Amino acid sequence: MSTSYEEIVRLIPTLNEEELNRLRKKIGAKRKTRSDYAPIVESVKNRLEECGVISAREAHELGYTDSLLPSSTFRRCIIDKIDLDIDIEKTSRDIGGIENLYYVKGMREGVKAISSVSDVASDIVSKIDKSSKSHDLSTYIDTRLYPLLKDRKNLKSLRVELVSLMGRHGYECVSSRLDFRRYA
Repeated sequence: MSTSYEEIVRLIPTLNEEELNRLRKKIGAKRKTRSDYAPIVESVKNRLEECGVISAREAHELGYTDSLLPSSTFRRCIIDKIDLDIDIEKTSRDIGGIENLYYVKGMREGVKAISSVSDVASDIVSKIDKSSKSHDLSTYIDTRLYPLLKDRKNLKSLRVELVSLMGRHGYECVSSRLDFRRYA
């Protein structure tokens, strides 16, 4: 045993009743933890619905948390209690280290959530340069940006939507790879 332990054991019988009670209270005290994360969960959920992305550091800087929470605690006590489809991306910080970035699927860039195949098609068509005579839209199919497309069944209806939308801009589908060409 260490000498400090032996010294403490030697001093215990010399303590009066009040000091003994204070010692028992100190030894039996639990670590201070926060038990109610509900207000933080609500604030983080509102931020995610507004911007689509948040990190534990950002939550602390915005004043949602009193201290910078470890990523495991932030995920377990806050993120897991939010009823949104949230994904995690590990990002490098400019001052070194890695930070978890929590984002709502479909809102990675902070844009409105895309929840249907017609929304995906409209978003893809809005990104192309309509002054160009040809486009390969297969390069725009990204399951990270459009998680809806992970389900292969949605690709057929996406093709139908894209053909219709591109037709309104004067394009025809010229291959099975979603190549479009405007002849006029």
